[in-house]
Parts: sequence; C-alpha cells; structure tokens
Amino acid sequence: YIPFGGVYASELKDVEDNDGVEGVGVGLGMGVPVHNFVAQLDDGTSAIYRKDNTINPQLLKEWRKKLDVFVSKEIPPYPHGKYSGRGIVMTAGRRSYFTAAFVSLSEIRMFAKCSLPIEVFYGGDEELPQDAINYMHDHFDNVRFIDITKIPALKNINVLGYQMKIAAIYYSSFEEVLWMDSDNMLMESVDDIFESKLYQEHGAVLWPDVCNMISIRRETMQFFSESVPAGFTQPRLGKRTVWPFKCAKDVRREVETGQVLFNKKKQWRAMNAIYFMNVNEFFMKALFHGDKMTFHYGFIATGEKYGLVPYHPGSLGVAGKDKQGKNVFCGNTLVHRHPDKNVITFFHRNAAKIKDVGSYFKHGDPKPVWTHAARQGSGESWNLVFRGELGDEFFAGDDIPTQGECLRPNMDKVKVVPVGKRIKEMEEALFSYMRTLRDLPFYPGHQRCNANNIFFCKHP
Repeated sequence: YIPFGGVYASELKDVEDNDGVEGVGVGLGMGVPVHNFVAQLDDGTSAIYRKDNTINPQLLKEWRKKLDVFVSKEIPPYPHGKYSGRGIVMTAGRRSYFTAAFVSLSEIRMFAKCSLPIEVFYGGDEELPQDAINYMHDHFDNVRFIDITKIPALKNINVLGYQMKIAAIYYSSFEEVLWMDSDNMLMESVDDIFESKLYQEHGAVLWPDVCNMISIRRETMQFFSESVPAGFTQPRLGKRTVWPFKCAKDVRREVETGQVLFNKKKQWRAMNAIYFMNVNEFFMKALFHGDKMTFHYGFIATGEKYGLVPYHPGSLGVAGKDKQGKNVFCGNTLVHRHPDKNVITFFHRNAAKIKDVGSYFKHGDPKPVWTHAARQGSGESWNLVFRGELGDEFFAGDDIPTQGECLRPNMDKVKVVPVGKRIKEMEEALFSYMRTLRDLPFYPGHQRCNANNIFFCKHP
C-alpha cells in the first residue's frame, strides 16, 4: 500500500479504441498477463481510458465475463498438504524496500519479541545481492528469503509491482498468513493473533483505511454491480487516487492492507479471486490503484465475507508550529489496533518508509520520527500535505525520497498527545537498527559507493 504516491508503471499513448472514440491507451510493457487484453490494437496497446475519463465499456464487459468464468469454473481445488503452519509474509527488494524490511524484521524479532516464522519474497537477482540474503539468514532466526521469479507458475506473469503481495501470500508455505508490508512494524508480539475471535470467525481479517482516501473508480463499483454513492469523488485521468477534503457518509471506507490475516484453506475462493485480479493487468491499470481494494472485491466476487477490524486507524508523527505559527500535526505512520482489542498493534510507516538510512544521519543524530500521536473521529478526514508546505523539521530524514508527504488532521477536532515511553523506546530501537544497517559493508549507508556496496548503489 502506497497512499502518498507510487504509480503502476505504464506508458500512456494516444490511441483510438474500437468504438471510434479517441481515447488514452496503456502500453502493455509490464510482462505477459494471464489473459491478454481484449480490444488490443496493432501497436500493442489497449484503449482503456477515453478522453471523458471513462473506461472503454467493451473492456469492462469482456473482463467481467472473464472474472465470472474464473470464479464459477476455473478456481482450482484447494491443494491439501501443500500449505502448513502459521507465519508472517512480506516482500523486500532493491535498496529502498530492503532497507524498510531490514528495519521491520529487526523490530519484529528484537523489540516486539515475535517468534512467528517469516518468509520474505524478492524479485530475483536484480532485487537483492546474495551477501545481503546471507546476512539476513545468519542474523535472524527462522527468516527465509524466497526468489519469486523462480516459481514456475509465475513465468511470464508480471508480479513485481503491487501484485507481488498476493503472489507472496499465495505461494508462501504457510496455510495461515499474517501479511505485513515491509514498512510495517509491531508494537508487541503477535504470536497469538491467529487466535483472535474475528479471525477465527471469518478466516480473513482486513483493517480500515482513513475515510477520505479513494483509490477506486465509479466503474469499479459498477463492475461489481454496486451503485455509485452520490458523494463519491472520481479520481482524475492519470491521477489514480484522490483525497476529498471531507468524508462522504454514503461512501464506503476503503481497506488498508499494510497488514492482512488470511486462512488459505477457509478463504481459498476469495484468495484466488484476489490473485486473478492482480495478475491480470486490466484490473490494476483500469479499476484499482494498488492492491488494497482488490482484497475487498475478491470477497465480493466470490460471495465470501471477511472480518473488518472495528477500530479506525490513528497516526504517529511530529507536532509543532507551521509557518504561520499555528499548531499542526504531520502524521507519517498509520497505527492499527488488534482485531479484538482497542490496543495499538501495527505501526505502518506509510510516509516515513525509511528507504535510505544514510538520509537520517547526514547531520549527526536523526531527527525524531514520532513526537506525538493523533486520533480523531472515524468520519473525520485527513489532508495530504507535501514537504515544503511544512518545514523540514516535520519530516523524517533529509530528502524528499525519505519522506515527501504526511497526513494532517483537522486541528480543531483532533486529539494530539505526546507519545509515551514505549513508543519512545521503539524509536530508539529503530535508530539503533538503522545504524547497524548503515555500517554493514554491503550497504551504502554513508552515501558513498565502493566495490562492496555497489549493488545497492546501482539498485536504489
């Protein structure tokens, strides 16, 4: 989940679709999909968007038929004996997401004291060097790195974007999975989270997002035979997400998949529908920005139900005065509760991702990442704020790639409090893990390249 940017890479071209209406098409340079696009043109593109910001209706019709056929006839039987046990699954690759994963794995094992086995998927030799993998195997108990490009069933299928999440869940060895984004951390151990009542009842648990983050389109709801609420705001052409200033009461809150609980055996049909939508390019290029709402609609498509955590997210970040001298809070981390208890469990660093630890130490000790916590009513919106609108003291690290955005609440309604002792300890541990990574020979933590760390210099 990348709420503040990130694009499903594609090449936009002016083309003409089958009904003769001039539109905008998307190049198919992302790898071979499971099903080829319909309405494919001679130049290798398919017309998806038209100039009126609508999707080619012929494509919608054809792909709805493909999904219906898959759900009704093509979902394979559950492979008894293939999966076993419970564990955490995440991905890592290149310097940015290896950095995030290194910090998160360190925190999971050393701070939260979580002992669940962990499988980390990466995208081949262009994603991670062997010396980094060897280090992780040597220094972290029960953590296994898996090259997803070596899985025969994924040959010629592009899974090196948002799609990698469901592919990693699908091909992990665990029957019961706690998915965690590589920029997600734990407040406490979750060794017993699979025993939660919500999970035991449904076999799958999703968490709510903030109420005014919209990543789907009118056509997405129509595709799944849902009515479009009057208060729905459509993302603009080329703009895959939108942040309305207010939360519309009639618009469904989206889910946030920085963490997901999934029992493959119990929710096999839903998982396959999610997988189908992620590995077929039409869905990711036309109906969804990112993977998060493919999880929700995978259950809709199969008629299955998941458990939705009843607690809306809060935020951690930095509080201070803005350029006009007004009190302001800049949130960089979504905090989520336990499925059954109003207790903070997950720290999703959705803005302060820690992509390059060297950025934090340019001027000595790093700036605070978490000084305050903020929580407001479930129906209150969060405003997206970019670096430059607020001073650099509100943002982690010393450059935009480290943290370029944050979430600002309605300061008249939000409750902002200083963080407590446990979170301060967690921040100190975070900086300690970053220092360890900074000084490893294969990592350019001092922002200088040499023969030992050249891989991560060339693969940021």
